[in-house]
Amino acid sequence: ADPLKVEPGICGCGTADTDTDADGTADCNDGCPADPLKVEPGICGCGTADTDTDADGTADCNDGCPADPLKVEPGICGCGTADTDTDADGTADCNDGCPADPLKVEPGICGCGTADTDTDADGIADCMDECPGGQGTIGSSCDDGDPETVNDVLDSTCTCHGAPLNDDCFDAIAITVQAANDCPANATAGDNTYATAGVTLPSCAPDGVLSDVWYVFNAGDNTDVTITLEHDTTTSMGVAVYTACDGAELHCAAAPSTPFAFAVSPNSAYLVRVFTALSSGQAGPFTICVSAGINTVVPDVTTTVGTLFPNPNDGRFTVRISGAGRTADLRLLDMAGRVVWSAHERVGPDASLDVDATRLVPGVYTLEVDAAGRKSAHRVVLR
Repeated sequence: ADPLKVEPGICGCGTADTDTDADGTADCNDGCPADPLKVEPGICGCGTADTDTDADGTADCNDGCPADPLKVEPGICGCGTADTDTDADGTADCNDGCPADPLKVEPGICGCGTADTDTDADGIADCMDECPGGQGTIGSSCDDGDPETVNDVLDSTCTCHGAPLNDDCFDAIAITVQAANDCPANATAGDNTYATAGVTLPSCAPDGVLSDVWYVFNAGDNTDVTITLEHDTTTSMGVAVYTACDGAELHCAAAPSTPFAFAVSPNSAYLVRVFTALSSGQAGPFTICVSAGINTVVPDVTTTVGTLFPNPNDGRFTVRISGAGRTADLRLLDMAGRVVWSAHERVGPDASLDVDATRLVPGVYTLEVDAAGRKSAHRVVLR
């Protein structure tokens, strides 16, 4: 009944033993008669090999990333790149400019690992802001809220402060010459912590930067005055006296530990410069007091009760007493009014008494002489 076959062959009578793809398997038994490489459709179907290039168990025909054994779909990052999110911020590392920083996906201004915070809202991120806690930069103007300062600026620690009002010679603060024994009780408080330096160095100051402030006083009727400078934490201080801001220097005392005296012209103004040598010391608070020299008081103007010489001296000096009785009482008082030396001497009408006060510290003292009721007082400078 099959005009084309005389034997059943492979496919039986009525079916040709044709092998279309010439793969050795007759079409009647070949699940993929047109695919010489397959006899069954397999996973990928006829005409497509079931190849698994990356050996990940998923045939290439079903593998979105046939060359990536770790992925079967491109996902977020594409084949060959894992969709890892190292910092767990919801952005895969492949799209994260800061893959290890959960707070940033771009470096921004400050870079990964540092927030672009602008604490003082001045438009400059803290990472680039010299003064992140306050508006401005080092050296810029500010207001320290103190009416007793001028030229307020932010310093190297971003602290706002100004210079004292008497930072400049032409802005010197006026102080009054006190009575002889009223210093340091009536002293004027000062502070040169943030003062700036004058142009010319005082003669007794070391080379380097100074922190100085200025005062001015009028000598009044006095021919000599005494300056008392006291300070606790402030170190390497000095005092210089001038005739004017651009005038001559009359006196300079570096680190004066005791009051010092100098001659003045009555009714003349003098500038006082209080300074700290910052190379060796620290500026800070202090007190300054200017007191009048002690005028001789002679009840009987025809009688000279006492004179002394030399003055200033090293603690050894002579007191000459004239017109006295048989005895004389002598007392040395310090600037606080305390008696630090005394003597009761027998004297004649004209006597010279040698005094040895070398045990006393250098400074300014008052010598009181009482001879038969006639009294006088004298300023004594021990060096």
